Amino acid sequence: MERWADERAAAVTGDRKVTARAIARAALAATAAPPRRPAPAAAVLGAVSIPARMRRPGPVPRRVAALLRPPPQPQLLLLAAVVVLVAVSGISALEAARDLHALLASARAAAGTS
Repeated sequence: MERWADERAAAVTGDRKVTARAIARAALAATAAPPRRPAPAAAVLGAVSIPARMRRPGPVPRRVAALLRPPPQPQLLLLAAVVVLVAVSGISALEAARDLHALLASARAAAGTS
């Protein structure tokens, strides 16, 4: 949702760099608050070395980096797949309702003759 909001903000402002800079400044302002005391487990885990493959940038740097790239292009194949999936689901639901109606009619007919 945040990425969608970032893209929307970039579209409204018309400048992806300005939006990226605003997000980065907001993140820096949020981290300017005094740090909380770490929990004992966090203090112990903080001493453990993290492997290089597990060290990745956090969500804010990834969001800023995404805004500094060209905007994403619409995925027409994905849209077509979703439309087909919704259509097949609707047809299946209608067929299931028709089968249920026929089953209930059959049960009523059987109950009426007994």
